[in-house]
Amino acid sequence: VQFALCLLLIGTGLFGLYEHPRKIPGWLFGIGLAICVIPLLACLPLPLAAHQLLQPGIAELTIPSLELTQAGFQPLALRPREALKGCTILLCSFVYLLGCTNFLYRSRRIRESAFFIVMLGVGLCFLAWAQILTGADSIYWSTGIPRHHAHFFGSFAQANHAGALLAAIIPLSMAMRAPKNLVFFPIIALGLWTTQSRGAMVAGAVSAATYVVIH
Repeated sequence: VQFALCLLLIGTGLFGLYEHPRKIPGWLFGIGLAICVIPLLACLPLPLAAHQLLQPGIAELTIPSLELTQAGFQPLALRPREALKGCTILLCSFVYLLGCTNFLYRSRRIRESAFFIVMLGVGLCFLAWAQILTGADSIYWSTGIPRHHAHFFGSFAQANHAGALLAAIIPLSMAMRAPKNLVFFPIIALGLWTTQSRGAMVAGAVSAATYVVIH
């Protein structure tokens, strides 16, 4: 459910940016805020009668155990802490979307942000290569992370996660003006190959092909 709400929130934000590049219209802002606030209701303690009304199927299993513990009020979410965490992620995503809306409506700012992201990818690649050449057993050589033997990459404990980031940076590096794209695109592409993440390499190839078609 939280994943579906995140997708809905992203779609709402993109449509708002298309309709009005500088800010989200008021009615879309209200929808986005409702998407973030309504799931919080599942984290509020409600009487058992509300459980029977709103969750009749689940209430048949949960209410007997709640009665044994003499709990008169209980959140609808079976795992309130996880539900609250999901709501926090939604709210942070909404605030981040608003920040991007107000910041990235100028092409100059978009170029500056893209350059900064590409530099982060380049730094990640060089860190990973340094770790490989020196035979590092953990991130930053002395952290002990990951604790178990795993294929980490740079500052990521999972090489797949690093590969996903580099795959997303591929089109940004290709879109830079020459000669920057001739320098940074090969670095990002080689770093992506170094992760040995098949899914990330496929994603990188798709993103590169998409950029070529659109461009």
